[in-house]
Amino acid sequence: DDVVKTEFPGCRAGFKNKEVSPLQGSYFENGVGYECFTPDVLNLGISPAVLIENVSKRFKSLGGTVVEGSPLRGVAISESIGAAIDMGETEE
Repeated sequence: DDVVKTEFPGCRAGFKNKEVSPLQGSYFENGVGYECFTPDVLNLGISPAVLIENVSKRFKSLGGTVVEGSPLRGVAISESIGAAIDMGETEE
């Protein structure tokens, strides 16, 4: 929940299963479809920084290592061994 930065309260959505015009009242009342309320469906404003931090914490808690600001030259995947990461030459 701390990732969501823009909240949208929700809206009513209607779905017709046959065309009737003109229509007065709701789709359900007229027997031409149904309606539903979709709460929080458009909570699109998220914080990428918070998402990355959450993933980083989880990865580290499982024994992973996070290396920031380093080039990634390639990744080799093996079904029998796993993955190998080529970080290139390191300068120290």
